[in-house]
Amino acid sequence: MWPFRKQKQIFPSFDWVCKNIPPPGVGMNGDKVDFTPDRLWLERHEWRLLFVYDEMMHSRRLYHLIGEESINLGKAFTADEGWVMWKKKLGEETFPIAMQSSLGQQRRIKGEIHAVRPHVFWNLLDRRMMNGIEFRRERVPLIVPYHVQERGVTIDHNEFVQPVKAYTYVGVKEYWEPQLDGGYMFSPVQAFKPKVNWVDGHVLKSYYYYSRLEDATNF
Repeated sequence: MWPFRKQKQIFPSFDWVCKNIPPPGVGMNGDKVDFTPDRLWLERHEWRLLFVYDEMMHSRRLYHLIGEESINLGKAFTADEGWVMWKKKLGEETFPIAMQSSLGQQRRIKGEIHAVRPHVFWNLLDRRMMNGIEFRRERVPLIVPYHVQERGVTIDHNEFVQPVKAYTYVGVKEYWEPQLDGGYMFSPVQAFKPKVNWVDGHVLKSYYYYSRLEDATNF
C-alpha cells in the first residue's frame, strides 16, 4: 500500500493560498478564473493521490495525460454508496460525470488510484476539468480491496480492504443536473455486480464502472 507520511508544514496557510496564488484561467464567460487556488497546498507533498474513473484509467484513451507523471496503484471503490454516474454522449469524446445526487440510482464507483505529481493538477487537469465550474476537485474516501499472499500464492478467505482518501473530480450538481435529459445527450453509466458480496466487514453491492462496453452507446 502506498505510504502516507506526514510532512512538516513549511508553506503559508491554506487561507493565504486561496487568496493569493495565480495563475488565472479563463471561465465560461471569458472571466479570469483561478482553477487551482490550493496550488501551494498541493506542493507540500511530492505525490498526490488521484482517483480516476474515466478515460484516464490505465490503457485507456486519455491515460497519456497522467501516464508519465503518475504511478498506478490499482483498483479502488468509493467508500460511500451515494454516487450517481452519468455520461455525456459525444461519440469518441464521451465522458462520465460522477456526482452525489438524487437523480439516478445511487451506488459506489469503481476506478483506479494513481500517485500523481502535483504540477499535473495546475498545469493540466484542473484547467481541463474546469475545476470549480463544471467539476470540483475533492478528496473522497475510498476502499481498496486486496488479498493476503504467502510466498506469492493468494490465501483463500483472506480478503481485506484498505481505507484511503484521494482527490477526484466530482461533477458540480448545479451545472450538470439541469442538463440531464434522460437519454438524448446524457445517459446513466452501466452498473456491474461484484464477484463477492462481502469483504472485511464491507457489504459490496452493484457499482458504476466506466468500461469499454460504454463505447457502443456513446452515439
